[in-house]
Amino acid sequence: MFLLASAFCTAAETTKQENAATSVPAHSELAARLQQAIADDPRLDGAWLTLEIDEESPKDSPEYILRFRAVDRERAGKQLPLLDEIVEELVNESKFRYDGSTDFRLPYSEFNREIQELIRTDVRFPGCELLGVSYRINPNDDALELVPRFQVARDGQFDSLANECRRIVSNSPAWEGIAVFDGDPERQKVVVPEAPEPELNQLFEMVQRSVRQIPALEGAWLDVEVDDQGYPDVAPKIYVFTRGYDSQRKVAQLRAMEELAAKLIPSGRYRFDVSQDKELPLSELLEDLREEVDIDPTYAGCSISRADFQFNQDDESFDLVLQGRAWQPKQIDLITNRCRQLMARSSVWDDAGIHLNDAKVDGFKAVLGSPIQGKVFYAEAMRYFWKGDYVSADKWLSRASIEDPQNVIYRYWRVIGELAVGQQVIAERRLKKTMDGLEVRPYTQRYVEVLRAIYRVQGPLRQQLLAAELKASTLARGASDRFGY
Repeated sequence: MFLLASAFCTAAETTKQENAATSVPAHSELAARLQQAIADDPRLDGAWLTLEIDEESPKDSPEYILRFRAVDRERAGKQLPLLDEIVEELVNESKFRYDGSTDFRLPYSEFNREIQELIRTDVRFPGCELLGVSYRINPNDDALELVPRFQVARDGQFDSLANECRRIVSNSPAWEGIAVFDGDPERQKVVVPEAPEPELNQLFEMVQRSVRQIPALEGAWLDVEVDDQGYPDVAPKIYVFTRGYDSQRKVAQLRAMEELAAKLIPSGRYRFDVSQDKELPLSELLEDLREEVDIDPTYAGCSISRADFQFNQDDESFDLVLQGRAWQPKQIDLITNRCRQLMARSSVWDDAGIHLNDAKVDGFKAVLGSPIQGKVFYAEAMRYFWKGDYVSADKWLSRASIEDPQNVIYRYWRVIGELAVGQQVIAERRLKKTMDGLEVRPYTQRYVEVLRAIYRVQGPLRQQLLAAELKASTLARGASDRFGY
């Protein structure tokens, strides 16, 4: 029969639990005292010793054989005398001898360092920790085995760590004849789950909702996938973001995306695939489109409030979606077609796989407008105009024109305001579009109403307006006296 005495690198309580599963001989009290003494001494971390009864010795005066004396080879000079002291103190009245053929000097400290470094650097093992390493005797072949204990976040990590232990042991001749034991997961594995991460579809919805709600991300898109890092069920999943952003707001939008990702994934297990970044000239596109919609009476009563990207389930890409209002339903098609024409001028949109959705379906609404509300906005515009705040006046006049799309007076006042601030080119362009699109001609009732509305505009500004009218007119130069009568 055997009496086992061991020095574990784990706590004494664990040592007792592991040995309790083994049949204990008659001298169990002596074995237990020996075990406790070795386990309680931190200097004997990584040491091991078995004590067997010599079957040939007298039963009334048994002799003991000390076998499988293992020490950490980095501390062998200190651990061997310590083991001798414990044995001599506890077995001083009995006879014993060492079986030197089973002594081991093992790279215990090196093994611990290599496993800890692996846990620190390997993508498979976040949330893992080496809790300790001990030894045991295999009851089937009377061989020494290495018994590691780990804290893990996922069950699959324990098996992978045990395999790594086998790899380390097999690569070192010093471990020859010693196997790695992982057959008692209840004692060798402590599962401490990490804080749950959002499920991919849930995270995707959270990302899309946040992008719509964060002002800085207007006109940007953000997609997310999961990377198992090549080790399903072992390594933690990494969220991988791909993104598109407005070239004119690149810095602000990239910062907002970083902040959003950090908020949604507190663990920090995410990355941005910068190789897939899409930098898009969205602001330039909207500026050109809004200017045309604002100036050309073809789009009277229309406005573009914003542009966003919407995920297309069919091809798993993002499409551009315009939002705004139109006076007549047919104008929605006109705006959509004009936007596509502007996008076609740059290959960036096709290269990025971005297409424009049908505005009638996804973002535009037909709104008749309210001439009464237009008059309210017009009154506010005049208040700012006569204060010399032409910029604020123009904002109110723009709103008035949207509510009353065919009101020529509002358009004329915008031309006057633009002339007042030196925007002659855009003023002349707006005036020509107005005169051609709304058929403004001298002596017509519409033109008479304009003259009555702007009678207070005199002096150099009135002369500028008259010159712009002549330049914009499609009539012959000989009819110049007809303007401004």
